[in-house]
Amino acid sequence: MIYLEQALDIEQKHQSTASKADTHLNMCAVLSQLGRHDQALIHAHQAIIIVQSTLLMHHLPRPASLVKAEKNSSKNPTAKLEEGINETKEFKDRIAVLTIAYHNLAVEQEFLHMVSSTKEDGLTLMYDNFEFVFL
Repeated sequence: MIYLEQALDIEQKHQSTASKADTHLNMCAVLSQLGRHDQALIHAHQAIIIVQSTLLMHHLPRPASLVKAEKNSSKNPTAKLEEGINETKEFKDRIAVLTIAYHNLAVEQEFLHMVSSTKEDGLTLMYDNFEFVFL
C-alpha cells in the first residue's frame, strides 16, 4: 500500500498522466481486499473522474480550423496513420479502464449497502462501455 501511495504522490506532480487512473484502481483493489471499502470507493470514483476528463480533453472532435491546419501540415501519410492507430489504441484502453472503474465503484457501493440495485446498474454500464468499444 505504501508503494501505491508513493506512486500516486509522484503522479500528482505531473499534470496529465493516464496512469493516475490506473493507480487509483490499483489502490481501490488493495483497499477493497483489506475491507476498507469506504476508501476504495473514493479511489474508484477518482479513477472515473480522471479517465472521463482524459477522454473529453483528448478524444472530442476537433474544431474544423484545427483539422484544416492538420491537413496542410507536412507530416507524411505513414506518420499520420501511425498516430491515428496509437490514438485508437489509447482510446480503447481508456474506455476499458473506465469500464473497470465503474464496475469497481458498483462493487464498493454494494459492499457499503449504498444502493440495492448497484450491481445491475454497474454491470449495465460496464457492458454498455464494452460494447461501444469492442463490438
